[in-house]
Amino acid sequence: MVLAMGRRFFADFRESIRSLARAPRFALACIAVLGLGIGLSTAMFATLNAVLLRPLPVSDQDRVIVAWRENRARQADHVPTPLSQARTFAERSRTLGEVAFADRYFSQPLLLADGVHSLVANGDIVTGTFFHALGATPVLGRLFEPNDDRVGAEDVAVVSYRLWQREFGGASSVLGRQLSLHGSKSRFRIIGVAPQGFDYPAKTEIWMPLVPANPAVGEGEPLVDLYGRMVPGASPRAVAAELSAFLHEAERPEILRGTSGEVHTLPEVVLGDVRGAFVVFCVAVAVLLLIACINVAGLLLMRGVQMYREIAVRNALGASTVDIVRRQMAESVVLAGMGSVVGIGIAWGAVRLVRMVAPADLPRFDQIHLDPTALMAALLIALCTAMVFGIGPALVAARMDAAHLLRAGAVSLSGGRRHAQVREGLVVAQVAAAVVVLAVAGLVARSLLELQQARLGYEKERVMVFELGWDFDRMGTPDASRAYFDRLLPTLSAIRGVAAASALILAPFPSAGWDLSVVAADRSREEQTNNPALNLEMVSPSYFAVFQMPALRGRVLNETDREGAPRAVVLSESAATLLWPSGDAVGRQIMRAKGDTTRWTVVGIVADTRYREYRHPSATLYFSQHQPLIPIVATMVAIRTTADDPLSVVPQITAALHETDAGTVVSKVATMQQYLDGPLAQPRFNAMLLSLLAIAAALIVAVGLYVVLAFAVQLRNRELAIRAALGASPTSLCAMVLRAGARIVGGGLVIGLVLTFVVSRLIDSMLYNIASTDPLSIAAALGLLVSVAVIATFIPARRASRAPVAVLLRDG
Repeated sequence: MVLAMGRRFFADFRESIRSLARAPRFALACIAVLGLGIGLSTAMFATLNAVLLRPLPVSDQDRVIVAWRENRARQADHVPTPLSQARTFAERSRTLGEVAFADRYFSQPLLLADGVHSLVANGDIVTGTFFHALGATPVLGRLFEPNDDRVGAEDVAVVSYRLWQREFGGASSVLGRQLSLHGSKSRFRIIGVAPQGFDYPAKTEIWMPLVPANPAVGEGEPLVDLYGRMVPGASPRAVAAELSAFLHEAERPEILRGTSGEVHTLPEVVLGDVRGAFVVFCVAVAVLLLIACINVAGLLLMRGVQMYREIAVRNALGASTVDIVRRQMAESVVLAGMGSVVGIGIAWGAVRLVRMVAPADLPRFDQIHLDPTALMAALLIALCTAMVFGIGPALVAARMDAAHLLRAGAVSLSGGRRHAQVREGLVVAQVAAAVVVLAVAGLVARSLLELQQARLGYEKERVMVFELGWDFDRMGTPDASRAYFDRLLPTLSAIRGVAAASALILAPFPSAGWDLSVVAADRSREEQTNNPALNLEMVSPSYFAVFQMPALRGRVLNETDREGAPRAVVLSESAATLLWPSGDAVGRQIMRAKGDTTRWTVVGIVADTRYREYRHPSATLYFSQHQPLIPIVATMVAIRTTADDPLSVVPQITAALHETDAGTVVSKVATMQQYLDGPLAQPRFNAMLLSLLAIAAALIVAVGLYVVLAFAVQLRNRELAIRAALGASPTSLCAMVLRAGARIVGGGLVIGLVLTFVVSRLIDSMLYNIASTDPLSIAAALGLLVSVAVIATFIPARRASRAPVAVLLRDG
């Protein structure tokens, strides 16, 4: 019996394949729509799962918080805390259990050596309780313990899973290997590998203990962010209130006054502003899959109507309802199977594309892979859609009178006006959903164009930045650094093809810049309290020539601004306005808001620049490295070249760096355009993914609209033949069909436009310099969809208007 049933099913599948081969347009349309829906939805869900949904590699992630200070009056939104004060708060806290600290300003690429080869890794320094407080479990070896950050303890290090795989091939022999900072005699023994995906605080690849003996810490007290695990019943708001109360106590040092606590859970800090974008992607994926399922449903309903006569013949020949349903079930499974194969291929390609174009700072992008769970869910949805809407018409036909089905015309078989309304309603729903996806994609794409065209405030062309590896034992002080650059910069400027060179303290667009609170010396104490924290740049006088930033008023820094000369500072336009809302700032003086009363005279004003943050120009103070406000060591050099290919002068520059000091090496060379690609990577990624989904939605809608109209025309063949026989011209027949299509599309456009105005408000945070109801972007989306609809409508209309009357009567 089982063998007989197997033979029947095999025969049904074979017959289904032959039947689909006789209707190639229907089969290809179903397979293509299912493939696009399954493939793209699976790929996008895999991305969402890796970035947003999958838990972080820590225990009970929602109880882990990160805390820092903010000063809203001074527009400082992330201010670290001196380590001693952070520890005092942690000891007194009732809302936190385990706590740890990480240096806010240390996160940076480090040039390391293990005796065999050199490598560059993002490093950070943390306290010994860091991994335990977060609840991380090592993949290999052990992680830090409290005794590892004590003075006199062995110098140890923990490496990330990514660094372990990339530099050490995932070998267990990594344990015990010795690493040293370039130019330092201290060596760090690798004791463990962090879990996969653990890269906090900032894409960290190697962690070292935060102890005064660590040469990476340098001089001065570390400024840290606090990491902690909340006690049961505590909330981030309660921790923030407790921290604010601690900061406001009268006994607190002056540096803490005027600040309040800011607390977020670890997932909020790690995911940052990508959460909003990926929620939008999730909605777009659901809409795309919905469009695909609606389209397939419509195709299968029309296929079922077209097969009414065939089912009637089978019924008349003695086929039972079970036989007919089994036959249609086989056809639905074949379609779903073929669509799934195409979908898997599209999903595989889409995941690879996402991995290639994903920005490097996208959280956990290296864990994006084809997700079996998502794939099975999409396949199940596709199969259910095919089964329900494929078997439904067969059940209806099997219960109808066979003689009636054989005698009835095409219009009667179509199910009448009610069925026509269902088919048209499905298309209207598709068009409306596609309008939303296209409009959102258009808004994000236009926002990207606005962002790319934003005025930088400097000339990016032919500028390179060299990040240097230092000999910490000899040159880790401001005096040694200044002396090095005093020797280096004239040598670099003498190289043919080099127009200017300047020292830098930080590369463009770092994770954290240096902010400083200063006051206008000629303003009252009440007025001074509202002065904001401003971005600090410590540069060589040639900095302004490298970036071609002329003075708008006054002058820029020059070689006379050295120790012993009157102290000079250059302000950006917005910094001058913040300090002196009325009147010219040139000639006036500033001083630090707290502590030192030394005054600097404003000698010039330059344009605001997008150097620290791309979306918003920074209000900036420019000090000469020969008149330093705070003891910061410059570790980079910026070069403006005259060569058409800036990279062509890299060998000569590298040789000059080595000749000036044999212990200095280049850890990274990048053009300004490459640095600018960093902050633009996420908007480009957003625009690419949404555009991909929008194009797929438009294609699916085009298929659905074409098939529905072609079927509607077929049902009206007899009417069209009569009109043609009575003298109607091909043009009038074509116009009649086009009007029917316009009615369907118009309804979808109106509904979609209303939905767009509702949904577009969700993407405000993703947009730059345009409104979420930007008429140009929405009009472009509507225009694209109308163009697709016109093409999809015109083809069946033109075919019907030119068909001979005899053919129309035969097919009607």
